[in-house]
Amino acid sequence: MKLKRRLWLCYIFFFTFLFKRKKLGHTVHFNFSATPEASHAEAIDIVTVAFNNETWIEYQIKLIRKYIHDKHVTFIVADNSSNPEKRKSISALCRKYNTGYISVPKNMIAKHPGGSYAHGTTLNWIYSNVIRLRKPDIFGFLDHDLFPIAPVSIREKLGDKDFYGSPRGEVYWWLWAGLCFFRFDKVKALPLDFIPYIEHKTYLDTGGANYPILYKNYNLPELRLPLPQNIRITEGNKYHSDYIQIIDDCWLHAINGSNWNGISPRKQETKEDILKARLEQFIQA
Repeated sequence: MKLKRRLWLCYIFFFTFLFKRKKLGHTVHFNFSATPEASHAEAIDIVTVAFNNETWIEYQIKLIRKYIHDKHVTFIVADNSSNPEKRKSISALCRKYNTGYISVPKNMIAKHPGGSYAHGTTLNWIYSNVIRLRKPDIFGFLDHDLFPIAPVSIREKLGDKDFYGSPRGEVYWWLWAGLCFFRFDKVKALPLDFIPYIEHKTYLDTGGANYPILYKNYNLPELRLPLPQNIRITEGNKYHSDYIQIIDDCWLHAINGSNWNGISPRKQETKEDILKARLEQFIQA
């Protein structure tokens, strides 16, 4: 490994270590228990990382309540918004709908390098400071612009597998961090790590560091995990502004829900208007 890469990883590990030490008790959080749910041996925790968009969170809350059919589900919004006003709005929504909420601590990696590394370290914080405290039977992460649009049972999707989600990559692969579920007992002894990773010069995005820890021990084709289907919803032909994804016939991924890609306001508003109309149809169905 080159010296530059070693120094880079030392930087990431140092700030990840500091970040993980900020315990749940030092955050604003409500509407869920921070201890194991002894009466719910089949508890399922679903955690969304919110980022500066309360509109998608409200749709997600409504659609999860309508279409997730498992018992003993706890839905938690982990608010990683950079805008304080957005945090207030998302917190208010979670109080309104009696939904779990955590105001995620400030993350130094959000400034540099930001993006996927900030997302990955946030997932690491949630896993260490929430999931490992609660010890649910099943836990998983969703992007804030990922919505169930048909009846779905997480337990049935897992079946006899140790994890469920949408894979990325081929030889070196990982579960997309926007849709991934795990059996806690199968991974609790592993040092799960959701930051990006490089394996033999191949970049694995958020969650990729779990390849050498977990995924490399499984044969991807045998798992039969669902791949995304790209569907164009506007007249253009650009991935972030003109497409959505359907995954496993029961999940809709808006793509670029926080507009991190910097799509022009007109294009972004057009796509959001189309999406809102579609999501309303699924809510009313």
